[in-house]
Amino acid sequence: MESVKIYLLLFVVVVTGMYFLYYKRGKNPLLLPGDFYRISGPRAIYIPIGAGIIVTTILYIILRLIF
Repeated sequence: MESVKIYLLLFVVVVTGMYFLYYKRGKNPLLLPGDFYRISGPRAIYIPIGAGIIVTTILYIILRLIF
């Protein structure tokens, strides 16, 4: 149960960081290689595949170091 609390805490920290980056940098928070960002008229599509892989890898490494 303790590991779930730590994972949720790290998840909240990462989501909060991405939220602040979104409002600081504009409409594309973490535009990395592998991310899809397309603007067509009034719609914008952002699929963060590269950012998701990086965030998942960082969380995995942190959790493996803790446990």
